[in-house]
Amino acid sequence: MKQIFFFTSILFLSCIQLGAQTTDVVTGLYFPRAMALDGNILYIAESGANKISKIDITATTPTTTTDVVTGLTEPSGLALDGNILYIAEYSGNKISKIDLTAITPTATDVITGLSEPKGLAIDGNDLYFVQNLNDGSSISKIDITETTPTAIEVLTATGSAFFSDIVIDGNYLYGDRREDGAIYGETTIFKMDITETSPTATDLVTELFPSGLVIKGNDLYFAQGDYNSSQFHQISKIDITASTPTVSVVETIESNYYSQVIIDGDHIYVSMDVDLEYWDNQKIVKFDLPTLSIDDDLAMNHSIKFYPNPTNDFIQVSGLIKGEKFVVYDVLGAEVFNGVVSADGKIDLRKLTDGTYFLKMNNHGAIKFIKE
Repeated sequence: MKQIFFFTSILFLSCIQLGAQTTDVVTGLYFPRAMALDGNILYIAESGANKISKIDITATTPTTTTDVVTGLTEPSGLALDGNILYIAEYSGNKISKIDLTAITPTATDVITGLSEPKGLAIDGNDLYFVQNLNDGSSISKIDITETTPTAIEVLTATGSAFFSDIVIDGNYLYGDRREDGAIYGETTIFKMDITETSPTATDLVTELFPSGLVIKGNDLYFAQGDYNSSQFHQISKIDITASTPTVSVVETIESNYYSQVIIDGDHIYVSMDVDLEYWDNQKIVKFDLPTLSIDDDLAMNHSIKFYPNPTNDFIQVSGLIKGEKFVVYDVLGAEVFNGVVSADGKIDLRKLTDGTYFLKMNNHGAIKFIKE
């Protein structure tokens, strides 16, 4: 059935929030290399301090961390499964776990004999992780229900290439692959179907230097920048449903290096190195995701409609008295393209990548549509 949408919900796109205020959440950390969020509690792997600490993100000024477990060996990855927090101990060559309900959590070994594990991700009973090899890198997995788990290699990068971080969404694992010693512009974000017997990697975007992958809805967020220089770095995203994803910048922050990104509702938390001269002066910051504002004072117009929605190629507009200018925006409020549509004319959307957009008519407000 053809879906017809009227201009009954008028969005005022000039009120888009394009920049966000960055707020320090906690400072004085020692290499915060990974984070995991459980309700209001944010767990932090302080790699340089060999411990897991935590803060309550609802506190008015959560500037002081509380130690959860100490005596680890360079914790560099976290994954939460119910009350169990799994920890990749990079220099300890093992994965351990703690029970967060215990009064005094104690780390117990899950699997040993690994090679510099990091980047944990849970999928059912399977715990995926990255480890460095003598010749390259691998993404491996273990069954956490087994008494003595055995690591199974899922994907291997040979030679100087290595994996850094991974995240799972549905049947797909997303990760980044770079060359050893790579600088900005030499890293690829890829995906693979973990339901396949022999998964293969499909590249999504290249020419990046990302870290800290996290998914919200259809968007994969990550930090990117140049590890070899102090400059402004960016939090960016791609639409993982698009046939040819493109990178959109969400926020720019001045930092030496990002480690991890995590999302809670409309807030993004970023662990970052702010001064490499003082190793225990790192911090976690947060900012709000950009939003669209609604202007209730705009007049509602029931005579103008467009269809179909979702659409593949064109939007048919009807009810206009004469030709009218239009602008198409993405979900961040960035203008994608503009033009003029005639009365009862069509707008050509074939050059758009799949995703959610807003069509704003010059005299009639705007409405959301989906290109697929």
